[in-house]
Amino acid sequence: MDTLQANQIIHGQLAKTGEYDKSPHFLPENIQFVKSLIQDFTKKFSLDKSTLFDNCLDLGCGTGFMYEILKNSSPKSYVGIDITQDMLDVFRQKYPEANLLMAQAEDIPFEDGTFSFVTNYSFLDHLDDLSSVFSEAYRVLQSGGVFYSGLIPNASFSVAVRDACDTYSGYMWFDAQHYLEREYKSMHDNGSVYAAQYGFSPDVLAQAEPQKTNRNGIFIDEINSLLKKKGFGRVFICPNWFFTQVKYKLTAAEMNVIDRYLKSTGPIGQSLFKYFDIFAIK
Repeated sequence: MDTLQANQIIHGQLAKTGEYDKSPHFLPENIQFVKSLIQDFTKKFSLDKSTLFDNCLDLGCGTGFMYEILKNSSPKSYVGIDITQDMLDVFRQKYPEANLLMAQAEDIPFEDGTFSFVTNYSFLDHLDDLSSVFSEAYRVLQSGGVFYSGLIPNASFSVAVRDACDTYSGYMWFDAQHYLEREYKSMHDNGSVYAAQYGFSPDVLAQAEPQKTNRNGIFIDEINSLLKKKGFGRVFICPNWFFTQVKYKLTAAEMNVIDRYLKSTGPIGQSLFKYFDIFAIK
């Protein structure tokens, strides 16, 4: 079984049963976070929103997460592509007006310079080859266009959690112990989590998310370097979901203070964030 087939099995079943749309990234607060992140990016770099959202391509569009965000920006055209028919079927039920196509991100069926904004969310960790996808995204983007990728699992975080659990297993980290063990299971034993919750084989899940399960995430420096090699001129990193953030979920003011402080530490604090988002400008 290859990676494409494994993803079709996992995500097809999750889509048909409605479980995929129960994923944490569909929570209203996360949808608002992504909306705000894109808005802040366009403001910070004085990008013309009417031009940026002219022609949008969504890679691995799933059941419509990014479309829900982009439709409010009134794109002149939107195309979502995915390899899983069940995902596209659910997408069409929710948003019958959307333009959808079954296709692979490694071989995008559009001409050079077709799109102004290429997006994907919770997607890169399901790929065998990031290089070919970045090449294709660059190719189909117009000059000045933007590539956005969200919810990328941070390998630095994964390594830090693993080392903490392995090295200090005999210690008690008070109220952090629960979060350490929880994150370790999520990042390093996700197959058993899915097996217990959904009945999937751990081997199938490992095949479906090679960057996360097999490599334990993607390093920020690695993805930055790869995007630059493909020709992108500027790459911007936005880390998100700091360690134990769930503990502060109900106290937004406190959470925002911690988030701002950790982000202010730059690369020094990057291992404290479970995910990161990227924007790359052609």
